[in-house]
Amino acid sequence: MSEMFKDKDDEGRRCCIKAGIVKALVNIFLKQDSSYIKVQHAQAFNVLTYPTSNDVGLLIYSQFPFAGLLNLLDHTNKDVFEYAIISIWNIILAGTSTTPDSTQHPHFDTLATHEGIEKLYQFSNSWRTDDHYKNMAIVCIGNLYRAKMIEQADMRKEVIDRLKKLVNGSREWAKGESRHALRYLAQNLVNKAERIKGGFVIPA
Repeated sequence: MSEMFKDKDDEGRRCCIKAGIVKALVNIFLKQDSSYIKVQHAQAFNVLTYPTSNDVGLLIYSQFPFAGLLNLLDHTNKDVFEYAIISIWNIILAGTSTTPDSTQHPHFDTLATHEGIEKLYQFSNSWRTDDHYKNMAIVCIGNLYRAKMIEQADMRKEVIDRLKKLVNGSREWAKGESRHALRYLAQNLVNKAERIKGGFVIPA
């Protein structure tokens, strides 16, 4: 499947999704022992999420993938959980991009149902993966709490502090996405108060 979808092919991906490929992979992630789940399974799911349109991302979301993908964050194989966090981000981004910036993220409730916020937060503090993937988890949280207060004060402080560091970092992806996430978060006054501490201003 990885060879089939090296490039953007929305129609091909739609056919695979409608044929049940996403549901079959999610079923594996949910029900199989972790020793059975291989890199190829996580990679096959990942190539369905990128590069693609937001419509395909939303179609994948409609197949209820988060519970299975969140399970993979605890996998022992580094490649498996890194493909999983990338897939989670791609699906969240489709939700971010297709709804007004002033509204709560459309995937928040689904993630919360599966304790997804806590799992992303734990992953962001894991010693098992590289900073890039931990930063991706933080950016996911920043998107999910768009216009919504991060309830836990310690999480709120850490997430916003880390995003503030990323926005002034050297990695272009992290700089751009952390800038967006900080703006989304600041639509809630409690989050905004945390963001502006120390006179912080998002760089132009």
